[in-house]
Amino acid sequence: MIKRIILLLIAIFIVLPVFGTEYKVIRVVDGDTVYLDFNNNGIADKSERVRLSGIDAFEVRPSENLARQMARMKIETGEALALGYLGREFAAKELLWKTVNAEFSDKNAFDKYDRPLMSITYDNGKDFEKEILKAGLAVVYKNSTRAKKLKRYENLKKIRENLKTANSLNLMYYNRRENKTFPITSEEALNPENILINIKDDLSTQKE
Repeated sequence: MIKRIILLLIAIFIVLPVFGTEYKVIRVVDGDTVYLDFNNNGIADKSERVRLSGIDAFEVRPSENLARQMARMKIETGEALALGYLGREFAAKELLWKTVNAEFSDKNAFDKYDRPLMSITYDNGKDFEKEILKAGLAVVYKNSTRAKKLKRYENLKKIRENLKTANSLNLMYYNRRENKTFPITSEEALNPENILINIKDDLSTQKE
């Protein structure tokens, strides 16, 4: 709790007054997690990892949350990961390297992992959380204070439609340093160095 209070004070009294509310997105992890360049140095530091408020995008590697997402949607691991891949690519297309407006918008300033909970607007006022919900690549995070306002943008029908695209992907995990690929069912899926890719993609253009 003390750590979170300190982080919140830093965000309010140090980071925000210096840089305002406009930051560049310098890395996309998945559909609801990005790095904002608070330090204005172009480096994705751990303290700059931001969780987008009010949404829950599909994961890009096995986890307890991925298992919950699979159970909720009644889908298999590969399908859930494919939706995660599509969500990450959507976020990268919409946000990566853009200067966006980011603000605290939830009752809690930080999540349980001490990541800032923020909302992003971009391209002259587009609300990213609404856009990814409408695209069928995320669901509303029910414990968020934004849940009620965002619920009408959640599109479960579109998620089902996206599964058709998801099932056509040939997903692997890729290790850039070793230049190796691994099946999504292998233990390498848990290695944070490995990123989820569609094997048809040009490996040199991977976003993460």
